[in-house]
Amino acid sequence: NPSAAAPHREGIPVNGEQEQGGISPMVYVFKLLYFWPYLLVALVMGLAAAFIYNRYAQPVYNINASLLIREDKGASSMKNLDAMLMGGGLGGATSTTDNEMGIIQSYAMVDQTLKELDFGVEVTRLGQFSREEVYPHQVLVLEVDSFHPQLVEMAIEIEVLGKGRYRITENGKEGSLYDPLRFSKIQEDLGSEEDEQLASDIRTGTYAFGQWVEGPRHRFRVLAGANEAGSGNRYSVQFHSHKTLLDQYFGKVEVEAWKKMASLLYLKIESSNIAKGRRYLDRLMEVYLRRNLELKNLTSLNTVRFIDRELSGITDSLQTTESRLEQFRSAN
Repeated sequence: NPSAAAPHREGIPVNGEQEQGGISPMVYVFKLLYFWPYLLVALVMGLAAAFIYNRYAQPVYNINASLLIREDKGASSMKNLDAMLMGGGLGGATSTTDNEMGIIQSYAMVDQTLKELDFGVEVTRLGQFSREEVYPHQVLVLEVDSFHPQLVEMAIEIEVLGKGRYRITENGKEGSLYDPLRFSKIQEDLGSEEDEQLASDIRTGTYAFGQWVEGPRHRFRVLAGANEAGSGNRYSVQFHSHKTLLDQYFGKVEVEAWKKMASLLYLKIESSNIAKGRRYLDRLMEVYLRRNLELKNLTSLNTVRFIDRELSGITDSLQTTESRLEQFRSAN
């Protein structure tokens, strides 16, 4: 019968994956149950990696310091007035603090600071899975003869034997010849642009604490520090040149003003050793304050010399005038 209604047909799920036009959630459950051993292994490995990283990764600390700059308000005001007149408005004004921030971060300041510190030798305690820098040098103190050439950019390994003795197990293979007294590599002093690598002549073997270890390219000795190193402990001793330290520390200190046009500065440095970072900031501020004091003393000295020179000229003029007056009176 053409007028009969079409028969009603219902959707039949195929393989149980369709239910009311969608995918059954049980499909995902069965898939997760199928892969659960792999998921468990991945979870355990991730947790183990996170534990090892947190346990043995070398931490980095932020060390901060504050520095108050005492500036001459009168001189500063005159400089800012001149800057405004030259710059055509307030935009030309420059705070003295901005200049001092640049001086603190300058190459010359970093250079002088590192020359006064003992960062040329780096002692690192070697653990089973970790390395930790030891500073200040309270366990091992390595003393380098400043009047003797020294191989740098290399590291030797030391094992403490006890009873006042130690063993050099690795001699560093090769390094650059360095003059500790002049803070420069010998190749640079000779005008050579190439950094020639020379074989290490440090002999491995057993030595006593305080005994000089010397050869044509090295002369140093290892002293026992205030804290006695335990027998069997291993250390890596690295020798750095002054230029290497300059490249490492130049631009490392961040200097910010407390607020705009303020005289209080905040200094910040990142370091894996708190004592070493604090020591560097303290010496940097000391060098900066000493420089300012020397400049003030030089200014005062130049002022006194100028006054003495002017007084001397006035005295000569008075004597000449007095002599002419006497000659005039004698003639008349």
